[in-house]
Amino acid sequence: MASLNHEKNLTMADFYNAIVRTFIDVTIIGGIYFFLCGLQGEAPSASVYLIIYPLVSIVTVTFEIIFDNVKSAPDKYSHKTLSNNVKKSGILINKNGSVYRLWGLIILYAVMFYIILVLPFCFVLQSISISSQLNIWLALIGSFLLISLSSCFIVSRLKYYAIELYGQLFSAEKGEVKEEDSDSHIIFNYFLPWAIIGTAIAGLLAYGYFRAESGNFTDVITVSVVAFSAGGTSYIISLWIAYVTQKQAILDIKANLLHFEKDDKLDEYSMYFLIHIFSGGVITLIFIASKFLSIEHFSLIQIIVIETIAGAAAAIAGSLAGLLRGRSKTLSEKV
Repeated sequence: MASLNHEKNLTMADFYNAIVRTFIDVTIIGGIYFFLCGLQGEAPSASVYLIIYPLVSIVTVTFEIIFDNVKSAPDKYSHKTLSNNVKKSGILINKNGSVYRLWGLIILYAVMFYIILVLPFCFVLQSISISSQLNIWLALIGSFLLISLSSCFIVSRLKYYAIELYGQLFSAEKGEVKEEDSDSHIIFNYFLPWAIIGTAIAGLLAYGYFRAESGNFTDVITVSVVAFSAGGTSYIISLWIAYVTQKQAILDIKANLLHFEKDDKLDEYSMYFLIHIFSGGVITLIFIASKFLSIEHFSLIQIIVIETIAGAAAAIAGSLAGLLRGRSKTLSEKV
């Protein structure tokens, strides 16, 4: 979906990419949060949704579009050809340029737009007196527009920086990657950012579904309900992040940023199988822990804590699966 255009910082492909990805994200998460979670009772708070989700979505949408650009950029556009575009974007490559800085810049811009656009919109929406249904639709439409706008701007500022950065890494002399450098890269570019994202999404959906006003539960919330909910959330988050990070891993492997052992690879079937096993393990662990601690039911706060921990663990598991799957794809391309 991405293409290079040296006359503009943002191409139509980037714009359409942002629109489509944002629409899918808002439809899935917003639909689950507002409509599925509020099916039996009052709809969840639009303010909670706006405080948590748009920031997460701005980061993920921007990240995926930028990496689409890196993946689709031909080798001939690296270095000198892209230098002018990098300068026009206002972000300069220097000896300190790194993938860490790329993540940092994406998050910095996302927080800036979140403070300037999303929080004021949330305040205005909370201040006006309108029906619950209209409030929901305004929150969904507003978040869609704000996420799309923010992502497009950030992509226009950072995509040539990312292409030039990876272009330098792709063409640099390849050597053995130190295991400690690889581990550090994985922790700060895979585990940590995706765990935060998984935590935010899991916590948001748990709040929406299990709060008392939802009408989903008229009595106490039992261990089995929480266990299967956390297992389902873990499965979805780990599968999604495995899909995203395998594309990230392919680029990082080509950039010589990752160290793998000889047997570190994973085929498609095994990836799905292990994700199923992981989500089943989450369910089993909650049952065992509850039995050991003599817990028969949970409060809303306890459920949110459990779901967020499960979301973080799922993100890490998904990242591992994505890393191994990305390596397998890279090896198959060399054959």
